[in-house]
Amino acid sequence: MSLVTVPSSLKVTRSSFRMRSSVAMSESFATFQQQVYDWGGTRWEGEVTLKPYTYDDSADMRAFLMALRGKTNRFLYGDPDYLVHGARGTASGTPLVNGAAQTGNTIDIDGFTPSDTGVVRAGDYLQLGSGASAELYGILEDADANGSGEATITLNRNLLSSPADNAAVVINNAQGVFRLSENIAEWSANQSSVTEITISFVEAL
Repeated sequence: MSLVTVPSSLKVTRSSFRMRSSVAMSESFATFQQQVYDWGGTRWEGEVTLKPYTYDDSADMRAFLMALRGKTNRFLYGDPDYLVHGARGTASGTPLVNGAAQTGNTIDIDGFTPSDTGVVRAGDYLQLGSGASAELYGILEDADANGSGEATITLNRNLLSSPADNAAVVINNAQGVFRLSENIAEWSANQSSVTEITISFVEAL
């Protein structure tokens, strides 16, 4: 399985991005009391509708979709709106994982600018790993750096793997690894050869 580079010509006019959780629920038909079962699984999903292209301008996107070979190959991507606007937090300094063997839905990070306020903000994203090992997390709470440039970040899900001590942390342009949600590469064109493309994708776990 290869990691295919997303063309720079990808321009989004409309997007949807979401987190799916593996949660089941049973409900009493008599009392409506509910029992919830959280199995712990999560994944990112989304769709993007791209700007209309001329036939020639759409060539890179057509080639990208074909190179993915349905669900076979993967690509780096993230919340499309976030990739445009960036983090709300300062993400100052050079954030690094602070300590090995971390688990759960928080992560200790150092390397921020000491005593900086709002190094991350709720709703930002955080990337651990790179390339085919990139993992994307949502940030649930604002966090400030202490006098040593350290902060504990609360994430939207448990760590998929334990990062190494001093591993790089990406906050601006955070991405994860995705694949097409269907084994279909599709585009449509009108009589003026204006090409329209919508891409549906899921996190590659």
